[in-house]
Amino acid sequence: MRYNIYGTAIRIVRKQRQCSQEQLMSRTGMVRSQLYYLESGQRLPRIDTLEIICQALDIPLSKFFLIVEQIREMELNGGGSGAP
Repeated sequence: MRYNIYGTAIRIVRKQRQCSQEQLMSRTGMVRSQLYYLESGQRLPRIDTLEIICQALDIPLSKFFLIVEQIREMELNGGGSGAP
């Protein structure tokens, strides 16, 4: 699985929650480069990092993984990486 699927999911959830990158950084204690690398797919997030992000965005980790799976299925079916 490509890393950018996770980054796409983070960005989609963040935007659905109307949360800016700055707000997410403040809520998680992350720095700009960390969030950039995750959202751009350049880094694979650790599970504990995903838990922190999901908590900050008020989404259960299980639902986050469902979004990741929806994005993966869309990409496999040629649908791009838009919002699920």
